[in-house]
This record gives sequence, C-alpha cells and structure tokens, in this order.
Amino acid sequence: MQNFKLTTIIIAIIAIFASCKKDSLKTVNPKDFTSTNMKMDYYGKTLEYTVKYSQSTNIVKVEGKDATEVIAIHKKYPNAIALIENKNSFKLFNDNKDYYYNVLNESKSNARLINSNSNNIVSACGPIQSTTKFYQNDNYSGTLYLTQNTSTGCSPTQGFFLRQPCNDGTSNSCPTFYVSSPGIKNNWIGSSANDEITSFTVLHSLDPGTWIGTMKVTLYQDANLGGNAIAFVFPYSSTLQGITNLKNYKINTLLKTWNDRTSSYEIFY
Repeated sequence: MQNFKLTTIIIAIIAIFASCKKDSLKTVNPKDFTSTNMKMDYYGKTLEYTVKYSQSTNIVKVEGKDATEVIAIHKKYPNAIALIENKNSFKLFNDNKDYYYNVLNESKSNARLINSNSNNIVSACGPIQSTTKFYQNDNYSGTLYLTQNTSTGCSPTQGFFLRQPCNDGTSNSCPTFYVSSPGIKNNWIGSSANDEITSFTVLHSLDPGTWIGTMKVTLYQDANLGGNAIAFVFPYSSTLQGITNLKNYKINTLLKTWNDRTSSYEIFY
C-alpha cells in the first residue's frame, strides 16, 4: 500500500513537472510574431515560403514548402539583390550584375558601349526631374536625413557593367558589356544616417508627358554598394510615391532583421 502511495506521488510530481515544462516552452515564442507569405522569383523559378518575425526580439523564422532552398540561396549569395514587385513577391538576383542586366538591358533609352571605362560623364544640365527624400522613421516621419535630386539631363552618367548571357545558353556569366544611364551613386550616406533610414519618398517634378520611363532606387546594406540590397522601380508619375516602411521588406525578402540597414544607395533611370 505504501509502495502504491509512493508511486502515485512520484507520478503526480512528474506530471506537474511536465506540465510546468510544457507551459515554459509555450512562452519561448514571443507573442508579437507576425507571419507573411512570400513568393520569390529566382531566375524563373517560383519559391514560396513564410516569414515569421518578432519585433521585440528580432527573431526571424523561415518556414514553408521552399524554406530550405530559400535559406540556402541567401547563404550562398551574400550580395544578392531583391527587386521588389509588391509586399509579398520579388525577384532575387545573385549580384548586381545580374540585376543590372535585368533592368537595363531591355531599355532603349540606355546607350550600349563596349569596353568603356567612363563612369562619371556629366551631361548638359537641365531642370530637376526627380526628388528622393530619406527619412528616419516609417511613414516619412522623424529626421529627414537626405534629399537627392536627379534628372536625365543633369545627373552624371553612371556606368554599369552587366554580365551577358552566353550564346549557347549554358550560363549567365560570359564577358560583360557596359551600359550607361544617368543617375547618382552614393557610396556612403554618412554616420548620422547610416543604419537609420526607414522610409523614403519619390516625387517626379516634370510633366509626366515630357518623358516616359522609370526610376530605380537600390539600397545597399554596406558602404560602396556592397552586401545585400533591395531595389524598387518607380514609374514616371506626378503622384508622390514611396516606401512607408523598409523594415518588413528587408526581413521578408533577405531574411535579415533590421540590424542590417542602408549604408549606400544608387538611383538611376
């Protein structure tokens, strides 16, 4: 009888311990996890995954059908660029040469030059065509850190070396060619703005009927246009455009928390 009572007490203690342990495990996951379903276009292949993120702890969890492959790609290419299509989908390129090829190769407004080393040829100056403003906080609030004016007639002509697909279709890494496009490269945004930009606006100030095209804004994680980057394309319009919160784009596309932020950028047409 005593053995039975002792056994019962031991079982009860184990049950209580297990219950407490189970409750403690439940509290490990922060309550503020947000979940976002994403689609990544990786050179024509669609990969789907879910990002769970806790703002209070900066914990990022990547789950879903293609999560393992998505994580492996990001680990393999630390200089990948995510070209944003909307909040839930984007195109990922292994590096900026592939990205440039995608956004510049088809543009008839850009001159194609072979083996050119010119990178900063200033063209005849014209009126300000576009203004980009970078803010400290979301929704274009807080400190206005930077104001960048650009135009197709006044900004320096930037040089972009593109990786050209091979004629036999075996790879995308045959000898590069050079494309020029007006714009601005800012290799270092300064100590006060570094790792602080959270939102930005784009306003085209000329009559949209005078020019048809797009403006590209690419934000890099490191100085000198290095590290991971996120890119946005803005059609020419008289309406104010912008990104109200860069934080979620960075997490959902590049699987990194907001500790990795903008240190340099480029804007080109």
